[in-house]
Amino acid sequence: MATKAQKKTIAPLKITESSGNVFAGLGLPNPEQELMKARLTLAIYRIVRERELTDAGPSSRTYPC
Repeated sequence: MATKAQKKTIAPLKITESSGNVFAGLGLPNPEQELMKARLTLAIYRIVRERELTDAGPSSRTYPC
């Protein structure tokens, strides 16, 4: 004998407006520094992808100290 499927109710989510810094929102120490590192990492990633560099490529294109 077939039974009717029960409806599941989902509790409403609490939504909080972001400060613009996910690291601060998570309560991590030094959130501004973490955000800066994340932005720098993203910038490097985009340059590597744009120039179609391989893993060895970026290190071979650095300038001598």
